[in-house]
Amino acid sequence: MRIGITFDLKSPDAHGELPDDWQEEFDSPHTIQAIAEALRQQGHEPVLLGDGRRLIEHLLTDPPDLVFNFAEGEGVSRCREARVPAVLEMLGIPYTGSDPLCLAATLDKDVARRLVASHGVAVAPGFLVMPEDEASRLRTSCSFPEAPSVQAGPRLPSTATELLAPWSDAVASLRPGQTLAQLETVLATQGLSFPLIVKPAWEGSSKGIRQASLVHDLEALQRAVRQVHRDYRQPALVE
Repeated sequence: MRIGITFDLKSPDAHGELPDDWQEEFDSPHTIQAIAEALRQQGHEPVLLGDGRRLIEHLLTDPPDLVFNFAEGEGVSRCREARVPAVLEMLGIPYTGSDPLCLAATLDKDVARRLVASHGVAVAPGFLVMPEDEASRLRTSCSFPEAPSVQAGPRLPSTATELLAPWSDAVASLRPGQTLAQLETVLATQGLSFPLIVKPAWEGSSKGIRQASLVHDLEALQRAVRQVHRDYRQPALVE
């Protein structure tokens, strides 16, 4: 059987302002070659597919019989791990591992905790702190059409604010220059007290979890949240 291997490799050129764990989930050529050799020893023909455009071009021109999905996806999208299986499903190519819905839902820590909590499993209380640019985009750029009056059933939300209303008490945005008193109000609303832990909302492999992630006062909380926003360009989950 021809088995394609999808993967993302660590880049020696990644440096500058990126955090030191930016490529934590990516692999070395040695790891990928070891997987290929293990498949070869089982009598299969491994095909190195990689990820991104190279992967898509290969799938369209010479699709394998099966894909061993080892790709993590690049960037900061909360759906990045779901891209490869979504493409494979669209092309009708079988693959190993979880499906797109599972990968997308579990990479987003806040979505995952809500799903788990909805089934009666205890989760740590917490809330999201959105980067201000993302919070502004949600408030001003998203709109949803009104349901036609002839349709039965409830009216659709007309704005992003209305759509997110059920969760508004669990989502905050840390604006530039926001006072600690404002952040303290959010904590009081959620019934949270120190110590708290701050982590990137859309990462795995303990990325962004450091000594400074465990905070014991408002100043440390604000610093940790801003560091997540700056280094990982995504919401911070406070629990």
